[in-house]
Amino acid sequence: MDYKKIADDVAQKILSYSQDTSGWKVAKSTKDITVSWKPSNEYPGNIYRGEGILLEIPEKVIPYVSGQI
Repeated sequence: MDYKKIADDVAQKILSYSQDTSGWKVAKSTKDITVSWKPSNEYPGNIYRGEGILLEIPEKVIPYVSGQI
């Protein structure tokens, strides 16, 4: 199994969601974070995305985002 290709395909799909600006509806919003959703084109149900700004240096944030902690 070509795990590199699978990972690259998943990364590309996630990037396409973040660049897609159409059809998203706000599910919840605070002063720091917005969670949006829209129907999935790939499976029954919805996809969700969270957006926010983290006021911290990358060295402290990246381990949490990458699952290293």
